Formats: sequence, C-alpha cells, structure tokens
Amino acid sequence: MNQIRKLRDGSGKWFNDTEGLQTLIQQLFAEVYRSSSPSISDMEEGVEAVSRKVDARMNQALLQRTLKRKLPRPCFRWPLSNPPARMIASKTIANRLKPFLDEIISQNQSAFIPSSLITDNIFLAFELNHYLHTKTWGTKGHTVIKLDISKTYDKVEWGFLERMLTRLGFDFKFVRFVMSCVNIVSYSFLLNGCEFGSLTPTRGLRQGILEKYERASGQMVNLQKSTVTLSKNTPTFLREDILVILSLRKEESQDRYLGLPSKVGRSRSGIFAYLKDRFWEKVKGWNEKNLSQAGKEVLIKAVIQAILTYAMSVFRLPDSLISKIHSLASNFFWNNKEQTKIHWIAWKHLCMRKFDGGL
Repeated sequence: MNQIRKLRDGSGKWFNDTEGLQTLIQQLFAEVYRSSSPSISDMEEGVEAVSRKVDARMNQALLQRTLKRKLPRPCFRWPLSNPPARMIASKTIANRLKPFLDEIISQNQSAFIPSSLITDNIFLAFELNHYLHTKTWGTKGHTVIKLDISKTYDKVEWGFLERMLTRLGFDFKFVRFVMSCVNIVSYSFLLNGCEFGSLTPTRGLRQGILEKYERASGQMVNLQKSTVTLSKNTPTFLREDILVILSLRKEESQDRYLGLPSKVGRSRSGIFAYLKDRFWEKVKGWNEKNLSQAGKEVLIKAVIQAILTYAMSVFRLPDSLISKIHSLASNFFWNNKEQTKIHWIAWKHLCMRKFDGGL
C-alpha cells in the first residue's frame, strides 16, 4: 500500500508526523483556492475587450427545460450540493454547449472544438518561431511571448468567471445556474486512508497588461516557464528592455511548446535526444521486473507509440535516433536480468505486421 511518509514545505522544512502533514496539506490547498479579492474595476477591465458571442437562439437552447421523463424521479429532489446532482448538471450544460462551442471559442483556441488538432497549434507556433529566427531585414523587430499559467483552472476567480460569461452574452439565468454549481463545492482530504479537514474554496476551476490580467482573473503567470522570442533584427538595447520590463527570460533551444521543441536547428539528433532518454528511463524501470516476452511486447508497443508518434506527427525524426531507439527496444525484448540473450530474429522482421509473421 502506497503511503505519504513525509512532505517538505516551500521553505525546505520537512514534516513527518501526522498532525504536521495534515496541517501542511490544508495550508497548501487553502492558499491555492483562497480568493485574491480582485476589485470590480480590475475584473471589468479584464473582460472589456471580450465581444458578445452568444445570441438569443443559443440562449433559448441552453435554457430549455429538461423533460422529466428523461431522468429518474429521485433526481429532481437532489440539491446541487449533492455530487450526483452536480455531475448531471455539468453534463447537461456540456451537452447543450457543445453545438455552439465553435461559435463561442476563438478560432486560435483549439481546445473543445470538434475536428481541431493540437498539432495545428504546434505547426503555427513552429512556423512563427522559424520566421522570427530568420527575419533579418527591416528596422522593426517582432516579439512573441509564450505564457505558462500556474494552476490554470484552480485559480480562476469566481467573480471574473461570472463577468466573462455575462460579457459573452449568456442569459442571466444560465449564468446564475453555472455559478450555483461552482460556488457550493467543498473539499475534504484523504491522507494514508484517513479523511480529515474541510475546505470551502473561494475560487477555482506582472508586469503591465499581464499584471492587470492577473489581478482581474486571479490567475498567475509562471515566470519560470514563460519565455520571450525576439526576431534577429530587434536592436540589442530593445531586447534588454523587453526582457527587463516583462521579467521573462529569452527562449532557449531546449524550450518546448505543447511538449515538442519550439524550434529545430541543424542538429535534429541533439534536439530530439530527449525522446531516447525518456524511453531509456522507462526501460530501466522495466528491467527490474520479471516480464515475459509477451509482456515486453505490450510495453514496447504502448510506450514507443506514445513517446514517438506525437513527435512524428509534426517532425521527421533523424534516422540515427530511430536506430538507437530500436536498439534499446531490441535489447530490452531479448535480454533478462540474469544474462544477455541472443537476438534470434532481426528487429526489422519483428516489426513487420502480424499477418506477415511479425509482432
């Protein structure tokens, strides 16, 4: 049975007694879910650029009554504080919003949009980065900022959410229903099988304009993961001013966007070496277990497919890297903890279709 034996707080102090662990856990989540109490003016300023997207037709569909014959009778007596009632309510809202999401969400936001792919965003970001790194003409430079939001959903202020829904054009009744589902949530904690504590959140789902957005929404920009990309023709003095004003670091070659390199140079093997390292870390853990070859086959297929397919959907990986990964997979498949086994069949034959005699 897995257990939490000790935890360390932000100052580096360790806690290993039950009371200390419980106090630390409660303090951590209380800090995450405690409202920063933004002013009304900050929240209004944060949504003033949002245009109305929801029309009367959408509101009518969202507010239509659910026929009682579609739900069991006891469901209508459940208060929203009851978890099953909240699940039914959230599913109903999601189903009714689904037909209109592509009209409400901007085209540059691929999440929740049918038939949209995450690779679309990766291609766009990669081409934009490539343009910046090759732009050497003209006197006007260009800047791109990659922002990482800390605890994106947990730190959304409820007041900001309510004003955003209103600004988008949702009917008052719909907004009130959504907020009633959000602000009645409470949490308790489970530590090593023992329940303790209770927390009622007040929110949850710095420079210049970023600071205004933080004050309005309650979200925080993760400065450690956020970067700035500048075109080559940007003057040196202006580069330094931008980095100082935004308090962000300049993008480096090893930085990634959506899990993939944001820029790729001549040395593709070095850029994508992390894929081989990730696979090797998995293999090292598997080698400690007595696995049959059938079990190894399943793990190799699942992990290689998960690690490589995502990257290969955007980039062409170097042949040398593919060969190294194939070598690791082959050694893992034929070897065991006691001794090195002979590779009875070439790896290229094992990778053939089962219909053709492969695995």
